[in-house]
Amino acid sequence: MFWPANSSAVMSNAQHQHYGSISGLLRLMTNTGTLGSFVITITAATVAIPRSTAFSVFIGTSKLIGGVSIAFLSGIHAALLTCLVILIIAGILSLARGKEERQSNRDYP
Repeated sequence: MFWPANSSAVMSNAQHQHYGSISGLLRLMTNTGTLGSFVITITAATVAIPRSTAFSVFIGTSKLIGGVSIAFLSGIHAALLTCLVILIIAGILSLARGKEERQSNRDYP
């Protein structure tokens, strides 16, 4: 969710005396976003399939054959659609943000 390709934009708008804390906050948000995306994906997949199938697939007590594989694929489909909706919302918000204006922070001591 928050794995910005614009890390340089964040860092270029930070004051040089705060680079360490801003970089740490950026890494925290990246790691939180990565973990959050796993949670959202697995939640969407398990909501889309029956409880017994979810347990057998994610715990590993069943093989992905027959009806289990079809149910598993429907869960994966639901997870991918959920991620697509999140990406579309993020794209709209990114477009609504407008053009970036970077500041020059080249006043190193």
